[in-house]
Amino acid sequence: MQPAQFFSKLFGVNSGPRSFARAGLGAAAVRAGAIIASLAASTILARALGPTGFGIYANILAVLAIFALPVSMGLPTLILRETAAAQATQDYARMRGILDWSARLIFVTSALMLTLGFLILWNIGDRLLPGTKLTVVFGLLLIPITALGRARGAALKGLRQIVRGQFPDDVLRPAVLALLAAALVWGLGGLLTPARAMGLHLAAASVAFLLGYWLLLRAQPGQMATAKPQYQTAAWRKAILPLATISGLQIVSQQTDLIMLGIWRAPAEIGFYKVAVSGAALTTFGLTVLNMVLAPQFAKLKATGNDEELSRLAAKGAVLSLLFTLPMVLLFAVFGTEILVLLYGQAYADSAVPLVIISGGLALTASLGMTGIFISMTGLERFGAMAWFIAALTNVVLNAIVIPRFGMNGAAVATVISTFLASSFMWVAIYRKTGINVSALGIFRRRPKSE
Repeated sequence: MQPAQFFSKLFGVNSGPRSFARAGLGAAAVRAGAIIASLAASTILARALGPTGFGIYANILAVLAIFALPVSMGLPTLILRETAAAQATQDYARMRGILDWSARLIFVTSALMLTLGFLILWNIGDRLLPGTKLTVVFGLLLIPITALGRARGAALKGLRQIVRGQFPDDVLRPAVLALLAAALVWGLGGLLTPARAMGLHLAAASVAFLLGYWLLLRAQPGQMATAKPQYQTAAWRKAILPLATISGLQIVSQQTDLIMLGIWRAPAEIGFYKVAVSGAALTTFGLTVLNMVLAPQFAKLKATGNDEELSRLAAKGAVLSLLFTLPMVLLFAVFGTEILVLLYGQAYADSAVPLVIISGGLALTASLGMTGIFISMTGLERFGAMAWFIAALTNVVLNAIVIPRFGMNGAAVATVISTFLASSFMWVAIYRKTGINVSALGIFRRRPKSE
């Protein structure tokens, strides 16, 4: 059976099965490449920096991720949704408008946040650890590059250019970072410090952005070039507030554990925990691939009012994501320590317990389906904002309770609980509002409400 036939039978896609198959296979290839590149980068950085240096690097990245929230503002999700909907209805004026409007917004907010960041650094720089100031400088410069890169990737994915949308940031950036770090440490015999690691990260992100910008120029529909931009500013501002809240609270929930570990624990333990988080990300291979492929499909089916197809795709996606997740959890549970020692060295053997906890939690969450992307692509983002507010608050409270006593293992448990609460809340909201069961159990019974 040909790949196109396999994917069309698996998902029951009646229109464009070859295109859908290419998207699925391409997304899987990109995700596999991203796993290899990210693993190479994290392995090289962790080994070369050591647990303490790697912990400092990870902690600064986590703090800056929170600081950069006003720049991200949920724009990638809005761009993906609007671009996919505009392409489905051939509304090229709207497509051009969202791309122009979002680019200007990123430039303005980036300028404001960089100015504020450098002013803060100017005042507190003398109180930071030696070498940390330069690390923060490079990290601040990452903010606009990262925001523009994510916006570009979202536009490409909205145009159903799944591979091109993911490749620059997910594959090329960590690959270039790994190559630059390896060249510095082993090729030139240099010493890798947190500041140099962040500088290499900035260089890699710049290369990825330039390639992504070129890919977007090539992928844009020809009709868009002659279309007069149509700005639905009021609607976009109304939509971006809950989307920004969702994105911001997700980042807060994801980074809280690293930041709070930095308050109560030594940098080395942050390094151990960061390795565990990076390893657990391997568990989400199937879920990430399916999100890439199905996000534009969800937006398209919602825009055209095809709730029956929407329900079926969501349920099948949940089943497949769970089937992809479970084998990795079992592998980590049995051979987690051996895998960590092989990849990162004996110094990171203590990362095994949080690795199993986090990966197990990801499998539990995967069983509820692609709640986050479904919420964002179907106009229910206000419920996502509520869910991630609950998650972020729960994560902060639990981390404050468990980290002082249990350290990184407590942080892992807090993350699992808060993430599952968010997904559960979104699952309930989706079912009540649409009648669609997006969990793995939805494969047995689907009752979408008619509009």
